[in-house]
Amino acid sequence: MFEKASDLLGAVVGCDGGPGPGTGSLPSSALSTAQLVDRIAATERLIDALHAEQARDLAAFADKRFAEDKASGIEGRLQGRTIGTEIGLALGVAGLTAAGRVERATAAVECHPQLLELCGSGRVAWAGLSRVVKQTAVLAPDLRRVVDAQLAADATTDRLTPANLERAAIRRTLAADPQAAANRAAAARADRHIRLSDPADGTAAIIARLPAEQALAVHTSLDTRARALRADGDERTLPDLMCDLLVEDVTGHRLAPEGSGLPPPAPDQSPPRHHPDPEPDDVGVPEPYQHDHASLPDVTRPRSRRLPLRVEVQIVMSAATLLGLDDEPALLRGYGAIPISVAQEIADNADHTALRGLFCDPTDGRLVAMDAKTRFYAGPLRQFSTLRDQRCRLTDARIVDIDHVEEAQHGGPTTARNAQPLGKNAHVVKDHPGVRVNTAAQNHIGNGLDHLRRHAPTLTWTMPTGHTYLMRPPPALDWGSRPTPSPAPEPPQPVLLPPSPAPLPTDQRRRSRQRAIRTEQRRDLRRAQRQALRLERREQRIDRSLERQQAAASRQEALLSDQRRRSRR
Repeated sequence: MFEKASDLLGAVVGCDGGPGPGTGSLPSSALSTAQLVDRIAATERLIDALHAEQARDLAAFADKRFAEDKASGIEGRLQGRTIGTEIGLALGVAGLTAAGRVERATAAVECHPQLLELCGSGRVAWAGLSRVVKQTAVLAPDLRRVVDAQLAADATTDRLTPANLERAAIRRTLAADPQAAANRAAAARADRHIRLSDPADGTAAIIARLPAEQALAVHTSLDTRARALRADGDERTLPDLMCDLLVEDVTGHRLAPEGSGLPPPAPDQSPPRHHPDPEPDDVGVPEPYQHDHASLPDVTRPRSRRLPLRVEVQIVMSAATLLGLDDEPALLRGYGAIPISVAQEIADNADHTALRGLFCDPTDGRLVAMDAKTRFYAGPLRQFSTLRDQRCRLTDARIVDIDHVEEAQHGGPTTARNAQPLGKNAHVVKDHPGVRVNTAAQNHIGNGLDHLRRHAPTLTWTMPTGHTYLMRPPPALDWGSRPTPSPAPEPPQPVLLPPSPAPLPTDQRRRSRQRAIRTEQRRDLRRAQRQALRLERREQRIDRSLERQQAAASRQEALLSDQRRRSRR
């Protein structure tokens, strides 16, 4: 099965030009530029071949899981439902990511066998095949195989990059089914969604995928109203105005300047007025080639705006950070880690701030208790479970349900110890007869926190294949904040007294001389072996050079002989 990958591994190993021991293990610094290029290319072909082999294994696993579930009499809604979860746990990726990889692998194996076979030959990269799978998804399976044969012929004739292969796939797809463009456009326009992306430095991007005319209408409306406000004397820049208008339109509240202390005015419901574009030298309009935002003096920047909403924004920080004893990052729930300065800014500008006590295990940072005196939400136990796990313990997806580890119908208690927040798919996967969930035994801490540690248990999920995975609750301040053990202090070095001038015994001196002689002999032997190996490699290179010269001379002689025969004719 791995014959091609094995041959390619041999090609990688032999790129340093030596057949002797240690071949292929030379460091990069010991190779010439030509050898480095050869090894880089051979490694890339090996990676593509392994991707192809893994795709075949993923497709086979999906087929066998469906077959085993069907043979076991599992109800239809659960057949194959654990595929993404099992592969995700094995590969260390999210279940949704693993499900996508299985889907692409199945499509590649069933509908693109010729391109899959070319992976590892240097003609087709796995990245290019993945793009082909995406572009041909609108075709029927038989047409996808026709396009696969055409693209394989194209890749054999011309060496196509992944982008070129994708463009060829688009053209071949349209030629195979002229209705494919309409199908693709209909599918894309139906795939509308909004997601939060790119969290960094206390900011995030809200990405809305909309039909083109709707997206253009939203952008045109924001741009027109922002330019109208600029023409009326607003000192904010056009990008700031567009962002503020978007927040105001979605939330229904006007943004108030920071520190104003005044209630926000009612939203302006009048239709936007059309004004000509502001001149580039107007106050507040940025230069078209501004080099750096930090270069703008602070006095020219208008005061930023804040949103006066009565909503609970959960910011978690350690007690030491809250008291100003350190500057550890805080956690903004639903977003991630933020600098402590951003957390303080959010807290200072909030109209209504609630302080919630969160108590962490000092050993690994897991949330073990919560002060339930706040009255923002009913059901503090549900809220504690959500705050403790933050995301689905199994798939790292958004929490949808709070599930009992031990089913309530079997006597499982409704306690923090028996609660596990799960995503939608994980909650369905738990109903699979081959899946078992248990509470793992807690490690003894020995510092009086064992009774609290019961509220944040470690769970074990066992898949139908028998593989078991430990699911620990994350640190309360998110990943990367788990306490690390302090290095143990180095023991004091003993005071060494000067050696005694007394002579060593005769037998000890003899053993010392013998050890020195044996060490020198081993060193000489290793040096001789390395020298012999270098000479052998040099002779082999000379032999190969002579063979090439002889072959060239033979070809030249045959060519001359052929010319003489032609001249005699």
